[in-house]
Amino acid sequence: MAGLAARPGLVVYCDAVSGEMLRDAGVDAGQVSVVQPGDTFAVGAFAVKVGGGTHEIVHKLIPAIVNVTFLIDDGSGSVYHPGDSFDAMPQERRPSSDGDGHRQPSVLLVPVSGPWLKLAESIDFVRNNPSDIVIPIHDALNSDAGQHMVDARLADFNFVGPGRRHVRPPVGESVDLLAA
Repeated sequence: MAGLAARPGLVVYCDAVSGEMLRDAGVDAGQVSVVQPGDTFAVGAFAVKVGGGTHEIVHKLIPAIVNVTFLIDDGSGSVYHPGDSFDAMPQERRPSSDGDGHRQPSVLLVPVSGPWLKLAESIDFVRNNPSDIVIPIHDALNSDAGQHMVDARLADFNFVGPGRRHVRPPVGESVDLLAA
């Protein structure tokens, strides 16, 4: 919240439930923009397409909650953030085997840990959503050993093989993906 207070021009794009929670916590309503699957908007030079709908199931006894995904595109490349889900990237952005001009996202963020997930699902998500760069996310529950195991499994199966890279940004640091 302090980051939002310090940057009054910063806007958070989120689902309605998260937006209500932010406003209830004292975030200025002008800094909260509620979006839903199917919405599109622009932030500077970036076009954003909202997808998703539901968070992955933690357990059948725990009610499902909202989750939105974001495909962020600057015209030369894109980043796909699935949130807490394995929702496929928007169909019009998926790679095409028939050469019809669809291009793949440049960067795929892949959840790799959490109470709702097993690594096999992460591996399948990477296989089903090809990209140039794969970045693991949602991994704060992993120990260093767990993070190394996740990275090794992705490499073992060569899902980040020729033309694909796996990048694990150091905690709290940014990474220049063009140089990585």
